[in-house]
Amino acid sequence: MIKDFILELVEMGLLNASYRIYFEISKKIGLLESKFNSLSCDYIDKAQDINSDYSLNGLILGAEINSINNFYSTFPNEKHLLINSANEICDNKITIFNLKDFYWGEEINWNLDPVSNREWPIGTHWSKININDERYGDIKYNWELNRHQHFYTLGRAYKVTNDEKYAKKFVLHLESWINQNPHELTSNWYSNLEIALRAISWIYGWEFFKDSPSFDDNLKKRFLKYLYLMGEHIEKNLNLSKYCISNDHIIGDCAGLLLIALAFPQFKRSDVWKKKCIKELWYQINRQVFSDGVYFAYSVNYQRFVAQFYILIINILDKKNIQIPQFVINKFKRMLDFFNEMVLEEGKLPSIG
Repeated sequence: MIKDFILELVEMGLLNASYRIYFEISKKIGLLESKFNSLSCDYIDKAQDINSDYSLNGLILGAEINSINNFYSTFPNEKHLLINSANEICDNKITIFNLKDFYWGEEINWNLDPVSNREWPIGTHWSKININDERYGDIKYNWELNRHQHFYTLGRAYKVTNDEKYAKKFVLHLESWINQNPHELTSNWYSNLEIALRAISWIYGWEFFKDSPSFDDNLKKRFLKYLYLMGEHIEKNLNLSKYCISNDHIIGDCAGLLLIALAFPQFKRSDVWKKKCIKELWYQINRQVFSDGVYFAYSVNYQRFVAQFYILIINILDKKNIQIPQFVINKFKRMLDFFNEMVLEEGKLPSIG
């Protein structure tokens, strides 16, 4: 055990190891519980952290969403598959890893492990939850569901059909998640990366459903308050990823936080988030991607995961006429060149690394 600790210390470096020790001690003695204190959404009104005008000014995904109808008109079989998938979600059947079209019950319990059938603690500060506690199961199953990536499927189905049932399911899932996950008080507040991925899904959901009569003003206001709290949490915990998980995690954290800032510039911290995240994202692509376009983890799947964040961010920044450094464009193109060289005949990438 001592040998493993020394090896990890050497690999991480003194600064990174010191921050990890500080973080773990802070968890034990309650400093993190104090720093990430659970807040009622009412405090946002008092602090005026979000503008009372919470309408969106045509935002960042409009062109992408408007192209959806053209795509599915061109490929009707894909439309059929999309509608089938969205209908499964409406029946609360959502695929997670090896659980194909898993039925999550009449009402989804967002803190229930689907394999152990045990509920992760509710009402407990995330810093006090042991996510490696095998009694509850593998936290990755729970986190995967709570990324809410199925909102994108519901949104596309809504766009091509105008069927309100998809908007109603989005609203139901959004509202039940907020009710079941008080600020900072479940395992779904534990990981910055998971929060960032969920924030991206929520923003897509907003874009698809913001004009739906099912998505009323009261829920929109709760949505924005929770999204702001997600952004605050990510910002407060960025150093953990920066010093201790300085790989796809710091990239995902910054991509999610930047998307919040770009989507909702009326948030009080949006300008700070935007500047901080753009700077970090450019630094990390330069650090984590080699000159030949290979990701430093030597994993095709992780490279694809990271590339997806940069595709999203570079595309949005370009549309908003925000200058992107040439070295970022060069590194990103080389990542794509690597995929082009590695792709198999059937159009898939090999699982290497």
